[in-house]
Amino acid sequence: MKYPRNLKTKTKIIVAVILCVSAIFMCAVPAYADTAQKPSQTVKVGYYENEVFQEGAAADKDKTGYAYEYYLKMSEYTGWKYEYVYGDFADLYQMLVDGKIDLLAGMSYRDDRKDIVGYPDAPMGSEYYCLVKHVSDSTITSNIKTIAGHKIGVLESAIVDELKKFLGEEKIEAEVIPYKDFDSMYAAFDKGAIDIVTS
Repeated sequence: MKYPRNLKTKTKIIVAVILCVSAIFMCAVPAYADTAQKPSQTVKVGYYENEVFQEGAAADKDKTGYAYEYYLKMSEYTGWKYEYVYGDFADLYQMLVDGKIDLLAGMSYRDDRKDIVGYPDAPMGSEYYCLVKHVSDSTITSNIKTIAGHKIGVLESAIVDELKKFLGEEKIEAEVIPYKDFDSMYAAFDKGAIDIVTS
């Protein structure tokens, strides 16, 4: 009995595939994941209050914010447990430099920090800041030059240098007043001690 030519070819291909698959399964060696529990490493995290970014800077407060969510995601991969150390940004930065804490979120890149801080190789995003004035202050308008002669409150961080650089480039003379935390800056703004806040 003669088979059609294309049926013989198909049969040969099917037999060849079956032999290849069988050979693969016969050579396969079972592998098992390492299920041994590794001890968790405790990492000290500097935690300061910063609206939306990192909130709940006290042991008895619920934590939320971008940085907090990032810590949680990292712990899924690393197995780290966190010990939160609370304070204002300036004090926590000094603790990072002194090796008393391991992590501190919100570290803007600066050349003077590059040998101290372990910055990631990949860009981690960019930040925009707004200058907020009192609604009742008609001397400040959308024209950036109208902030000249005013007092600007800013969180004591890398934004201080960036704001001063911006004012210099725009040839605007204004007083930049750094604050250790947002609460004291907003309190000064509410009392009229400063005319503008950065947010």
